[in-house]
Amino acid sequence: MKKIFLCFALVIGVIFYSCQKQAESAGGGSTGIGGSMARFTIVNNYLYLADDFNLKVYKISNGASPVFIKSLSVGNSIETIYPYNNQLFIGSQLGMYIYSLSDPENPTKLAQALHVRSCDPVVAKDSLAFVTLRSGTNCGTATNALYTYNIKNIMAPIPIDTLLLPTPAGLGYKDTTLFVCCESSGLAIINIKNPKNPFVRKYITANTFYDVIPLGNTLVCMVKTGIDLYDISDVNNVQLIKSINN
Repeated sequence: MKKIFLCFALVIGVIFYSCQKQAESAGGGSTGIGGSMARFTIVNNYLYLADDFNLKVYKISNGASPVFIKSLSVGNSIETIYPYNNQLFIGSQLGMYIYSLSDPENPTKLAQALHVRSCDPVVAKDSLAFVTLRSGTNCGTATNALYTYNIKNIMAPIPIDTLLLPTPAGLGYKDTTLFVCCESSGLAIINIKNPKNPFVRKYITANTFYDVIPLGNTLVCMVKTGIDLYDISDVNNVQLIKSINN
């Protein structure tokens, strides 16, 4: 498993470097592209890293000499961190926390949505946040499901749907399709056009899936055997492009 994570981290690094260069050439900022189960992310000139209890902020405008800025206490059992729309969505075993990056050196807590103890990857899209919870792990017990929150009022997330799934883990989206890794049960391809009534289009069961990064028309998947790349230009006909075994 360690080899798989290292290989996936390498792919993330290559993807981020490419996207960062595109943003720099356009005169804009940049945001790191990682999986939903990542514990660190880069937004513009700052690295945000989550340990079990704290959010740590580093300034990396000089990549050779990163500067530690501060550490903020977030909560207990922090699992994941996901950047979206100048905010950080932080998943823990107890719930989802949302932090503003209006002042990048001083992230400010905006809201939280607490739930039963569980592992908790999260991604955000427009006015929605998607969270997976699963039981049968050392994170505690919960109903295996995809939870959808309305975050139009970022200060008060509202749960709007629960879709039962087998051992859901990492997730990512493209347009109105959500890809959820269900470990040995495969990759769930979910229609989220109506967020109040998402449904599973199909499962891809060619491997054991842990996390995903949608990148344009390519889906980068961390799987049991290494990394699988899928063509998602047509979400009704997802095709394997290449497998990179560890």
